[in-house]
Amino acid sequence: MSITYKYVITKLEVDTQNPELVTYIDGYRHGIDNETGKNFTVTFGAFLETDDPNNIIPYDDLTETTVETWLDAVITDKERQKLDLQIAQQIEEFNSNNEVKTPDHQTIRNLPW
Repeated sequence: MSITYKYVITKLEVDTQNPELVTYIDGYRHGIDNETGKNFTVTFGAFLETDDPNNIIPYDDLTETTVETWLDAVITDKERQKLDLQIAQQIEEFNSNNEVKTPDHQTIRNLPW
């Protein structure tokens, strides 16, 4: 099983005193099995700190690449591996079972295509 992973950023929170200063990143980590197309996501949040509030990129000038660089700096390899493991385990279950039972006794079936 070969999985491609990526971060998807859904929201940025800013400081109440300085709306140019991003303090929190909200998003999810997405993984897709390159052979079967089965996929899964896990949500995450990451707090940001700055040592120099005078050296801030203006909010409107931020790019997705810049924010992803911040994520790489604050999410440790161990945390990223934990997210990826959760995704891989769920995709493996999707790939190996035609049906999955939920804790409340519902049945989730794989799509027929």
